[in-house]
Amino acid sequence: MVRESEPCWSLTDHVCYRCLGRIVERQSSDGVVARCCDCGLEVLGGYRKICTCGLTLMSGRPAGFYCAKNDNHKPGKTQEIIGLHDEWV
Repeated sequence: MVRESEPCWSLTDHVCYRCLGRIVERQSSDGVVARCCDCGLEVLGGYRKICTCGLTLMSGRPAGFYCAKNDNHKPGKTQEIIGLHDEWV
């Protein structure tokens, strides 16, 4: 049972740039907090700050990564959301 004073986390369809773990978010008095469920990286400002699809090159251009649903579940690749790279970006 969740008490009303406890934060309620929501799953996002995004993965952490550091470990590819699933990202959750919650609202706090300071704004939106995003946290990786695997490595524990936590930031204020939402999932974009720690998501693979938010990665940029030193020039500021997008690095070409994006998050997507895994339609090819198999042993060793069971994650629901995965980080992919678009080589044409």
